[in-house]
Amino acid sequence: MGKEDNKGQRKDLVDKLHGPLIAWTVLATSLIFTVYASIISSKYLKEKEAARFKFNVEQVTEAVRERLQIYNQSLNCGVALINASYEVTRDEWKTFVDELHLSENWPGIQGLGYSIPLSRDELPSHIASVKKEGFKDFSIKPEGDRDFYTSIIYLEPFDWRNKRAFGYDMWTNDIRRNAMIRARDTGEISTSGLITLVQETEQDIQKGFLVYKPVYRKNTSLKNTEERREAFVGWVYAAFRTKDFMKGILSSINSPLESLTGLKIYDGTTEKENLMFSSLEHFASESQKNDSLSKNVSIDAAGRTWVLSFLKHENMNSKEKNIPFYIASAGVAIDVFIFYIIYILSRIKQKTQKDSERLQKTNEELILSNEARLTSERHLKAIVENTMDGIVTIDQNGKIETFNIACERLLGYKREEVLGQDFSILIPKDYQSQYNEFLKTLIDESSVQNEGIKFEIEALMKNGKTFPANLALSSFKDSQNRFIIGILRDITEHKNAQQAQNVLVEKLMTSNSDLERFAYIASHDLQEPLRMVTNFTQLLELEYSDKLDDTARQYISYSHESALRMQKLVSGLLEYSRVSGRISTKEKVDLNKVIMVAKDNLMKTVKDTDTVIKCSSLPVIDIEITQAIQLFQNLISNSIKYRRKGTTPEINIYSEEKEDSWVIKFCDNGIGIEKKNLEKVFSPFKRLHAYNEIQGTGIGLSLCKKIIENIGGSISIHSVVDHGSIFTIIIPKKQEKKTAKKGTINEKISR
Repeated sequence: MGKEDNKGQRKDLVDKLHGPLIAWTVLATSLIFTVYASIISSKYLKEKEAARFKFNVEQVTEAVRERLQIYNQSLNCGVALINASYEVTRDEWKTFVDELHLSENWPGIQGLGYSIPLSRDELPSHIASVKKEGFKDFSIKPEGDRDFYTSIIYLEPFDWRNKRAFGYDMWTNDIRRNAMIRARDTGEISTSGLITLVQETEQDIQKGFLVYKPVYRKNTSLKNTEERREAFVGWVYAAFRTKDFMKGILSSINSPLESLTGLKIYDGTTEKENLMFSSLEHFASESQKNDSLSKNVSIDAAGRTWVLSFLKHENMNSKEKNIPFYIASAGVAIDVFIFYIIYILSRIKQKTQKDSERLQKTNEELILSNEARLTSERHLKAIVENTMDGIVTIDQNGKIETFNIACERLLGYKREEVLGQDFSILIPKDYQSQYNEFLKTLIDESSVQNEGIKFEIEALMKNGKTFPANLALSSFKDSQNRFIIGILRDITEHKNAQQAQNVLVEKLMTSNSDLERFAYIASHDLQEPLRMVTNFTQLLELEYSDKLDDTARQYISYSHESALRMQKLVSGLLEYSRVSGRISTKEKVDLNKVIMVAKDNLMKTVKDTDTVIKCSSLPVIDIEITQAIQLFQNLISNSIKYRRKGTTPEINIYSEEKEDSWVIKFCDNGIGIEKKNLEKVFSPFKRLHAYNEIQGTGIGLSLCKKIIENIGGSISIHSVVDHGSIFTIIIPKKQEKKTAKKGTINEKISR
């Protein structure tokens, strides 16, 4: 058996290797590897080229830095010569420069010179002394009268180019002067900006620059700028032509520009006008830069920043450039050849395997179908056994077929005790006839098969006890017989909670009824005593005013005002209790007419306060008309009462229709309400101002809220201090009908 299994496995492996899928897989995989190899080789060559570029950039940059440092040494040597001598003559300067062998050791230096400062008074004697040396045509250039001069007195080699600079006043040029000042004041070597040397002619014109080193009197303090200016004697300087300067540098290293398409040097920023040197006439265009290597390097050139801009166009030699192509071509050829062999073998094998694969597929489908059915049965059984509700299956004769674990827990029976028994053993006698009717309906009428029947019963336990339960019955039919599924749910907790809720609701209704009755009776019964107090205090004030002193009269006034205020509070309480306890008779009310009535009722107040009331079209709603008038009259009165001083009260009323409600906006420009107090305004007797500031009972807005809630709506407020308030009233289009409770307050009072 082991050998046969091994043979079968080897056969399967051979079949797979000879299939078309493996042919395409091999082709795809090999092509991926071929492309990857080509990419890797191309990437390697680019990295190699980038490394070469980086090396040459660093080499050129370091060469420029070193050459600047070396050239600075020539200036230091010139300063050392002057400091070591009592007076350096022209011949001594010439000998000094000749010994430096500038063309061999210091390529790029146009000349090494010495310049001194002169005042207007020193100028004539200086010109005379130079002419005395044999330079009869000597003069300070450019000519002109100025307070301060400088003169180049020594400049070697003293060839035809440098003679053009002999006697030149470098102080007259801003760029030269800035470098000269920086050198004089700091004591350091200073490089000028980009200039054209005086030595230049009309042929082979190059940009240039100057490097200055200050010379001071010997044995003097040079701690600060003032001391350095006081001890200043002159400048040793070197003149450079940039192309000659770079030619000397680049010739000193091993062909650094072989891998550089271009090198540019800028003085400061990389603007065109700051270009000092370019190795080519034109850099690569912007389109070429996309596949180029580039780098900018900044170096310090004695007080100036030079930017070395390198650019390398990818131009590898043809052999290296074609290596990725060769790899890709060879790889593709090999890949296609292997694919062709495997694909031909698979086609030959395919015809002989079709019937076998078809039979194998059919067998696998049968196996999968059977496994799916078994899995589904296991899942269904697990669900039935682990549900919290009792599930029982009954045949068409009413016999129990299945009985899950929840049934055992709820009813106290073991499964073996009830299987085959009539389901009626679980139904109390009071429900037997109802159950029999339902069972007959489910067995006989197929129309209710999918809907089922649900009813509430008292389930009978094994020990004879019962508990409230919901029983849902539905039927289904297999190929031959009809069965009924019964689902039993214990609702004991639900019943207990419902009973507790009913008790609580009844207590709350009784409590609310008592509170409403007390409020109504209290407010009703207080009216007459308050009227008596008001009348008698008024009589005292009228008939005995001349017999009482000022204090007594003031006390009577206080009593009268307090009685009136109390009377208003009792009236408000009475009205609030009427709205709370009365079942209103609703009718279709046009709110536009209601607004007109409310305005007429408040006509005097509106006129006295110059209040402007604007009202757009309002809807017709279901409400008791007197309560509607009271609602808008209270809102208008409230806005007028809480108006801002010095501002004409304005009230704007408009409505918006929603899908299932009306939204009415009531806006004013009054004093407004702080955000923290917005919820308080709808509470009875809650006032935000002292009575002597703004009079009121604190019931008006709470009464508005009660009226709106009686018709199933809501009222809310948005307010900004010193800007006004907006009351938003939402009234549903379809209102629930409320029935009067027995023994409402009004009925009790009438009795």
